[in-house]
Amino acid sequence: MKLRASDLTGIKKHYDLMKEMKGNEKVYEKCFNLSRDFFFSLSALDIKVLPLTLSWEEVLETMKEFRLFPNDALIAATCKYHGINEVATFNPIPNPDL
Repeated sequence: MKLRASDLTGIKKHYDLMKEMKGNEKVYEKCFNLSRDFFFSLSALDIKVLPLTLSWEEVLETMKEFRLFPNDALIAATCKYHGINEVATFNPIPNPDL
């Protein structure tokens, strides 16, 4: 998703790209659909994915709601699931409320 977003926008720096993704609906939708299709294609190809404590649908919903990249959404959804309200990070987080 990150590489596709970078290709579409020309932005290479991670945090600049995250900021762009939050404000550019068209680019975000294209990248989100790519991630969603990837998750569903794993199942269609009978590729075993180790289980999570939450569903991929919850991860996708978190991606959509907070405009996150897949890895960030997995972390956020896992924290939400376990009731973790504070996380140590180097990332600037303008609205950390989940």
